[in-house]
Amino acid sequence: MTETQISYAKALIKELSSNSFSNEGWDEIQQILNADNYLNTVNANGGYGSANYYLSILGTPAKTGTFAILFGGHHLAFQNTYKDGVITGVTPSFRGIEPVGTFSYNNVLNMPLEQEKTAFVAVLNSFSTSQLSSAKLSPTVSDLVAGPQQDSNIPSTYSGIKVGNLSSTQKDLVLSAIKTYVLDVAEYSSFLAAYQSQLDETYVAYSGNTSLSVRGDYFRIHGPRVWIELAIQPAIALPQPHIHSVWRDRLTDYGGN
Repeated sequence: MTETQISYAKALIKELSSNSFSNEGWDEIQQILNADNYLNTVNANGGYGSANYYLSILGTPAKTGTFAILFGGHHLAFQNTYKDGVITGVTPSFRGIEPVGTFSYNNVLNMPLEQEKTAFVAVLNSFSTSQLSSAKLSPTVSDLVAGPQQDSNIPSTYSGIKVGNLSSTQKDLVLSAIKTYVLDVAEYSSFLAAYQSQLDETYVAYSGNTSLSVRGDYFRIHGPRVWIELAIQPAIALPQPHIHSVWRDRLTDYGGN
């Protein structure tokens, strides 16, 4: 694409994502792209870099009919589906990051997925010893269960600790963790309202360490609709482990199709 075309593509993606929250939405997408550009400076033959991301339009954008707009690549899958001019789905939504933590690229500090990870750790740190025991998965899970190309893998039964049995403060922490994903999209209100109304029927589970910093550590939020996972993956381009994460909606993935 030409520079002009790229500017148009970025304007479209910015319109689809939220622009009101630090380190979420369009801000987070740009940081994920910066991370891939950073990896390209480390390994120029690894296929990294924002130039290797794709923009796709499925169907014909119009006020009638169904169409979807997708943007993604190595560590990102962002998509919105519309029917008759109304948004019907914003998932599956995949996020990954390497390097983990804060890094500088072109003199800009980046920290994508740090808010998500920090929110999950805050949930786990709020648990008592008995609550941690209830939330811990057995057998252990160390990778995304319903990640890319695993559309049918969300379990039919719940595991972990029921949010309805938590304190009001702990419930707020779980909702705050959910928000770090839902607030990535511009039209988030209906999704957030649904997840909030189902919060008491939602479950939280984890494997490994509560710090979510060691290879194999894992965290999950599983509700009647919402499904969110974060897994600490092996080191690839850099010495430290890196993050994979996914948000799915069990009712409206792919626009409910």
